Amino acid sequence: MRAAVRLTVLAVALLLPILLGGASPPARGVSPDVVLSMQVNTATGDPNDVITYTIWLDNLGPQDAPSLWVNDTLPLGTAYVDDTAAADIPAPVFVGRSVLGNSISIQFANYPAGNQSFQLRARIGLSVGDRQVLTNSVRLWYTNAGGVPQPTSTVTRQTTVAIPVITVTKSGLFEAPDTIVYTITIGNSGSASARNLWWNDTLPPGAVYSRFRGGLMNAACTPAGRWVNCTMVVPFAQTSRTWTLEATIPSALPPGSTIVNWVFVNYTDSDGTVLGERRASAPLTVETSRITVAKVADASRTPVGGTIGYTIFYNNTGQLDAPLVWINDTLPRNSGLPAVIVMSATPAPSVQTQSTVQWQLANVGAGFHSVSLVVQVLPALGDGTVLTNTATVNYTDANGNDRPGSRGNATTTVSVNVPSINAELVAARRTVEPGGSVAYTLYYNNTRLSLAATVDIEVFLPRGIPMSSANPVYTSNAGGRFTWNRTSVGSGEHRIQFVTTVPSDAVLGSVLRTTVFANYTDDVGNPVGGSQGFADVTVAVDVPAAGPPWVLIAVGIVGVVIAAVIALRLYLSAIEQTVIDEVFLLHKDGLLVKHYTRRLKPDVDSDILSGMLIAVQNFVNESFIGEAGLRKEGQLDEMKFGQYRILLVRGTSVIVAAVVSGPRVEKVPAQIRAAIEDLEGALGGVLVGWDGNMDQVSGADAFMQDLIAGRYRNPGKVRRGNH
Repeated sequence: MRAAVRLTVLAVALLLPILLGGASPPARGVSPDVVLSMQVNTATGDPNDVITYTIWLDNLGPQDAPSLWVNDTLPLGTAYVDDTAAADIPAPVFVGRSVLGNSISIQFANYPAGNQSFQLRARIGLSVGDRQVLTNSVRLWYTNAGGVPQPTSTVTRQTTVAIPVITVTKSGLFEAPDTIVYTITIGNSGSASARNLWWNDTLPPGAVYSRFRGGLMNAACTPAGRWVNCTMVVPFAQTSRTWTLEATIPSALPPGSTIVNWVFVNYTDSDGTVLGERRASAPLTVETSRITVAKVADASRTPVGGTIGYTIFYNNTGQLDAPLVWINDTLPRNSGLPAVIVMSATPAPSVQTQSTVQWQLANVGAGFHSVSLVVQVLPALGDGTVLTNTATVNYTDANGNDRPGSRGNATTTVSVNVPSINAELVAARRTVEPGGSVAYTLYYNNTRLSLAATVDIEVFLPRGIPMSSANPVYTSNAGGRFTWNRTSVGSGEHRIQFVTTVPSDAVLGSVLRTTVFANYTDDVGNPVGGSQGFADVTVAVDVPAAGPPWVLIAVGIVGVVIAAVIALRLYLSAIEQTVIDEVFLLHKDGLLVKHYTRRLKPDVDSDILSGMLIAVQNFVNESFIGEAGLRKEGQLDEMKFGQYRILLVRGTSVIVAAVVSGPRVEKVPAQIRAAIEDLEGALGGVLVGWDGNMDQVSGADAFMQDLIAGRYRNPGKVRRGNH
């Protein structure tokens, strides 16, 4: 029995591997395994393009998927077109679809093992923007045989929008009363070209197309009266182009009316889809003329006896000329009396009195215009006096209608605590040979005790003349203009020295004028005045190498002159006669008309002369101005200035101050009176109302030069009134 059992166990042990090896292995899984994937047919697109998405459903098996859904959420800006699910995966596997906006759900039943696909199409709409990313998202959901949902999966694919982005701007202006110029600028800032682009310009009523200025830049344009139609003949790439269109106005438009020009731009994307319209307008107001006035003073404070420069702007901001413009400038007054006198006016005024300056101007065109006026403050004004200058402008329009006027004011305060800077430029020589150099001394003396916080000095050299050195060095230079910015300029003499070089090809006989301007502020930085000066140097003919000894001759002549002067001085001293060295000719109100000297170099000791002039004017203001001064007509006054002796004689309209040297002066007053009588006899009418115009008193030179030369010592030798 036991043997049988053993035999049975052994047999089973031998047969078991054989039985196990011949049996089928157990199944690894009994649920479906579906893999979702998707492709898109284009990476970029534009409106109206159709995007095709290919969706794969790969069931790795082994079991069918009893229920399977594909949910596709299309990108914003696109719309569902169709799909091929029913055709590519037909019934009974395909069950149906539902479309709700941009969500498409497709249902399948008993989806078998294997890899199948279908396509879904969507159209890009017109509302998308350039460089917008269109993302399509597909989600897979399915169950196993027991109805248990399996893990979901999602895939996405993207397409980027590439379209042109068109902008248009337009502006216009009246170039002339009957001409308008419009500019049209069209730009493309998008990531794609516009395959087609055309624009239509509609001119305002009353305007007619004239021409395009400049090239058309690949545009074909057809004008027709008020309308201009243009089409680009090549795709409009990512660029910006501007066209200038000129229109004419055959008949005058109503003043004050507004005319509007419109431009309309249409364009397509790269495959011809019309994307929309862009538009721009340019309104213009038709005016005949519009004049506004503004008045500016060059200083907020001024010293007693100082000058003020006024600029009166009468700008025409309209399109047409103003046939007539009247400018009436009311000069400052103090206690009802004139406070200033006019030194100069540019252009020459139509009417000028002690209280007003008037200009009448014709055909004032559009743009900026100005007149200028320089006045001198009367010495009798007190510290703190406020001077107000008022300018009024009236005008007519092109139709002869009176237009509303306007008014502008400028105020300046008289102050005794104000510096006075006088710019004077002195050249070391009057002539220069080609290739030579000229040394200049620029004086900017402060003749008052007050400090100038800043003095800005500008030197303008003739064209083509370089500055070879300067002491101190200039602050800046540009195009022949050299600038020094000096600070804390106190009372006394101040100077700048510089040297210029004349080119070797300079034209012989040409006059080289160097001009200097000095503008300065008071001690706290307020602009209070300015002055200017110039110096002329003539390019001389070269002295020949051979020939007469001109240099020796010139030296001999100078020696003879010097000897003659010395001899004259000795002779006059021997006979105890007095010499007149300097003469200051002043107007009766104390203003300097001109200075005369017997010196060969009048630039020497200019600081002494400046101080002397101030002393003379102060003496005149105290002694000769007003009713008391009128009673001194013809009388003699005397003053001392350091070592100098000054005789003053008043006439009807002028005062002469003579600087004399010598032991005996009793005969000099008679000489001065005789010169004054001759001068006032010749220029009396001019001197009574003299306005500062130096050309009007140029005839005074002959009388004063006779006086300083000593010709009035023997009155019988002078032909009175015959100068």
